[in-house]
Amino acid sequence: DRLTIFGSQENPILDNIIEKQKLIIFNLKKEISIRKKQIMVDYICSRLFNLRRQNKIPPFLLIIEEAHQFCPEAAHSKAISKPIIETIAREGRKFMSCLCLISQRPKRLSTTALSQCNSKMVLNIKNPYDIKHLMDSSESITKEYGKMISSLGVGEMLLMGSAINYPVFIDIRERLYKSVSEEITLAQVCLKWESKQLKKIR
Repeated sequence: DRLTIFGSQENPILDNIIEKQKLIIFNLKKEISIRKKQIMVDYICSRLFNLRRQNKIPPFLLIIEEAHQFCPEAAHSKAISKPIIETIAREGRKFMSCLCLISQRPKRLSTTALSQCNSKMVLNIKNPYDIKHLMDSSESITKEYGKMISSLGVGEMLLMGSAINYPVFIDIRERLYKSVSEEITLAQVCLKWESKQLKKIR
């Protein structure tokens, strides 16, 4: 009750909303507390995995943004969501429960989970510690590829793993649509805020 995230019943009811070829987004950006986010991610992951094991929902691909927050490498972080994410990474494919981890800081991401990812899509990474962590968790990334990763440009990517026979560099086309948040500039936000303050004074 103190965390104000628990209720008497599940909402939304996951086994009712998970459908074939349906995209569902759980947007947690308004929640500041990492601890609360981890609890919610732990619940969602656990429920989805258990429902899939019981064959109550179709096979799914679970995509986790900022994965290093929910499945960190550091033992002292004690992320409550880490065990279930590592479990899905290890055992998920047996039940057709697929996992995609997205992170800008792979060094902070669990080696256990990272090493279980069959394929990796790597964009530009400058930090040598992040590159080394990737190399330690994947035999596909040699020192030569590690150097290339740090020189990748915008829209360039290195694809490697079981999805292909050998590592391939890919140019990603510019996306056709931009989100509303990207169309709003910092200057526009500042002007809007200032205008609101002036109205209060009047």
